[in-house]
Amino acid sequence: MASKRFARYIAPLAFTALLFLSACKDDPVAPASTPMTGMWQLVSANGTDATMLDAIWNFTQNQVVLNQGYDDCTSRYTYTTSGSKLIITVVSDECNETSPGDKDTINYSITGETMTLTNSQGTLVMKKVSAAVQSLMGTWDVETVDGNGPTGGTQMTFTFGGVMMKHRVTNGTQGCGTDFVYTTNGSTMAIRATDDTCGEIEVGATDAITYSIAGNKLTMNFSDGTKIVSKKR
Repeated sequence: MASKRFARYIAPLAFTALLFLSACKDDPVAPASTPMTGMWQLVSANGTDATMLDAIWNFTQNQVVLNQGYDDCTSRYTYTTSGSKLIITVVSDECNETSPGDKDTINYSITGETMTLTNSQGTLVMKKVSAAVQSLMGTWDVETVDGNGPTGGTQMTFTFGGVMMKHRVTNGTQGCGTDFVYTTNGSTMAIRATDDTCGEIEVGATDAITYSIAGNKLTMNFSDGTKIVSKKR
């Protein structure tokens, strides 16, 4: 399911919901487990790079949660499989692109770490999300910056998607933020700024961070010596 703002990137798809929702009558029994169980990141739609949508599908036993990181919205589905067919039904859609009860039947295949979804309207390609990225995903509340906690009612967070890291600073009704794309390699995280409303970082600026996770605490050491410790919500 793609952001409507990104429709131009996935033309000529004749839908805004990338899961191709339409009518279907299939109703097989929900599987105990399937090869798609786990998290998958959208990488292309009809051959066009869709990575920056930061869309993550999380398949559990018979449910799918789709988080569209770029638009900060979530859609929920139930699903069943029948051979190479994936049958999905919309439960809820915060992204306002589909309606509860909508159904679709999609052809799917999995080769290694790649899943492909296809029907007459197009093809989506997704990659399995690594364990390292899964451990980062979610929102982390900043507890200390160089040993000092936020003051004056200021709150800071980092929210990780599959490829995007969003840093937000709020104080009451006021706030600003910086968006980054990130990749991980062992204990190193490479980041590049893609947007900034705080006026502190140039778009395109990069950094190499060393990071570690212990329990529900994330420690990030930036190249300028800044150390930030955050707690997962």
